[in-house]
Amino acid sequence: MDAQLRRTALWATAIQGLFALTWALYVAFLPGLLARAGLEAGLAIFFVLLDQAVFALSDWASGVYADRLTRTLRRIGPALTASAIFSSCALAALPWVAGLGVPALLIAVTVLWTASSSALRAPVFTLLAQVGGAARPAGTVSLALLGIGVAGAIAPLFTRTLAQVDAGAALSVCALSLAIAALFASRLEAKGTPSAQPDAAATRAPAFFIAALVAVGAFGVQVHTVLLGVRAAKAGAAWAPWWSPAFWTGFALGLVIAAFVGRVQGTAPPLRIGAASLVLGALAMSGAQVAGDTVLFAIAQLVSGAAWAVFTAVAVRAAMAYGGSLGIGSPLGLIFSALALAALARVALTVVGWQGGDWVTWAPVIAFAACGGVLLLFASGGSRRSTNGAPARP
Repeated sequence: MDAQLRRTALWATAIQGLFALTWALYVAFLPGLLARAGLEAGLAIFFVLLDQAVFALSDWASGVYADRLTRTLRRIGPALTASAIFSSCALAALPWVAGLGVPALLIAVTVLWTASSSALRAPVFTLLAQVGGAARPAGTVSLALLGIGVAGAIAPLFTRTLAQVDAGAALSVCALSLAIAALFASRLEAKGTPSAQPDAAATRAPAFFIAALVAVGAFGVQVHTVLLGVRAAKAGAAWAPWWSPAFWTGFALGLVIAAFVGRVQGTAPPLRIGAASLVLGALAMSGAQVAGDTVLFAIAQLVSGAAWAVFTAVAVRAAMAYGGSLGIGSPLGLIFSALALAALARVALTVVGWQGGDWVTWAPVIAFAACGGVLLLFASGGSRRSTNGAPARP
C-alpha cells in the first residue's frame, strides 16, 4: 500500500468513526430534542425508524450519484465535501430547531441531515477506490472499515460521558469535526492515482446477492449486539455492560485478519473465507449466550465480532469487484443500504413489541449460519463455472 493510498484509507477510517460516534450521540440526545420540540420522548424510536428508512434509500442513491460524477467529471471530492458540510450544518442546527417548538420543522431537518450524511458512506469508499486505481489492497478496505469497529467499541462510554453535556455543544463539535475531515476529500482525490476503467464485462447482478446476504447477516448482528445486550442487562449478567463493546472490539481486531487473508488471496474477494467466517461467528454467538465464565464470554464475543469483520470486508471488496462498467458506487451503496435495512428491521421489531420473544435468542445464529451456507454454495458454483470455461466470479 503506497503512502497516498494509506493516507486516504486513514481518512476514510476517521470519517467512518466520526460518523458512527455522531450517530450514537444523536440517538442519545434524541429524546431530549423531542421534548424540547414539544413531542413525547417515547417517539424517539419512530424517529430512528424514519432515519434508517432514509438511510436505506439515500445510501444507494448517493452511490449511484458518485458513479455518475465519476463518469462525467472524473471527480467526486467536491460534491462529497459539499454534502458533508451541508449535513454537518443540519446536525448542528437540530438543537436550535427543536427549541423553536415546531415538530414538522424538526422532522424535516432530521431527514435532511440523514439523507445528506449518506455522502459519508458509499462515496467515501468510492473515492478510496478512485485514489487506489486498479490496485485496491485488502488492507485498504480493512483500514477504512476500522473506524466503525473502534466507534462501536467506545460508543457506550462516549455517550455516557457526554450525556450531561449540552446537546447543542456536543452535536456542534461532532458536526465541525466531520466537516473538517470532509475538507480533505478533494485534496486526497487530486493527489491520487487515476482510477482504472472498470471492467465492462463485469455484471452487477451478484452485487444484489451479496447485499442481500449483508442485510440478513447485519440483522443478526443488530439482534445480537442490541436486543441480546439489553436482555443480558435485565438479567443482571456481570458482563452485560461489555456485551456490545466486546463484539465491536473483536470486529476491529478481525479487520487485521481480513487484511492478511486478502494479501494471501490476491485481488479476488475470498468468498469461501467469508462464508467460513460467518459459520464460525454463528458458533461463537451461541457460545456467548451460554458462557458461564467471563473469560469464555469475552472470547466468544471477540470471535463473533472478528467473524463479522472478515465477512464485511469480503462483501465490500466483492461490491468493488462487481462494479461493472457503470462504476463501483452503486454496489457499495447497496451494501450500506443493506446495513440500514437491517437496523430498520431491528427497530421495527422493537416498535411492534417483538423484541422480547424467544426467537431473539437464536435469530443471530440462524442468520449467520444461513448466510454462510448460501455464500459457500455461491462461491463453489463460481469455481465450477470457471473450470468449465465461463468467467469466474471472485
